[in-house]
Amino acid sequence: MAKRKAKKQNYINYLLILILFTLLYSAKDDLLKIIPQKSYALTEIPEYNGTDYIIINNNNPDFTDEDYKLKSFESYSELDYLKRCGVAFANVSKETMPNEERGNIGMIKPSGWHTIKYDNINGLYLYNRCK
Repeated sequence: MAKRKAKKQNYINYLLILILFTLLYSAKDDLLKIIPQKSYALTEIPEYNGTDYIIINNNNPDFTDEDYKLKSFESYSELDYLKRCGVAFANVSKETMPNEERGNIGMIKPSGWHTIKYDNINGLYLYNRCK
């Protein structure tokens, strides 16, 4: 009876270890995110090596007090001869945000924008921004 109980306990222990290993393996990507990663200064950013991103300045912005005093602005380049958009440069803030409800923009078709309907997606569009 004692051998049978020990065998059953060993089986349960092995099963728990297997479950734990499976859970850890399935969460490995999330676990890797919490491992400290090297942070780079702006002067030492490495060449691209296939990594999705790097950390700069330990993810801390280094705005000066003067940066916060700059006025908001938006600057857009003219469309080129093929009516394509170009460079846009802005210092955005609450002042640059619209203060009225957005109207219909269905007729706006920026260059490079592709709208495709899918019958098997609720709302028909794979990427449908909220109104």
